[in-house]
Amino acid sequence: MKTGRKEGLPTEVRELVERIEEWRRTRAKRTVMPEELWEAATQAGRKYRVYRVARALHVNYESLKSRVLRGTGIGASAGTGVSAGFVELRAAGPSVAAATRPWVTELELTDGAGRTLRLRLDGVGAGEVVGLAERLWRGMP
Repeated sequence: MKTGRKEGLPTEVRELVERIEEWRRTRAKRTVMPEELWEAATQAGRKYRVYRVARALHVNYESLKSRVLRGTGIGASAGTGVSAGFVELRAAGPSVAAATRPWVTELELTDGAGRTLRLRLDGVGAGEVVGLAERLWRGMP
């Protein structure tokens, strides 16, 4: 890997690049990368963008993405063995303050690749937020 591409990476990813490059130099041809290195790559993928880490490490993006998603409970494409999950939101009864002001609900969804969607919904009730969250979670058919 060129030095210029390594400089923009976090230190732990640069160190992992070095470890994987060392393993590649000393391995027997066509051997599977050790689970210890995959686990380190998976942790880096959770912390940083999966695409960026896969590219820096020269590992298969789909393999890394599958490993990252496997540990999050977030649904992945068919065949990854990951099931989608949903967290139920329960609304408390309105307080006196809430009765005099419109509701403000903030919803944050994060996927296994570290991408986050934040929504601020003014005047939207909890039931509507749950429905919206379900549609977003399932991919908005």
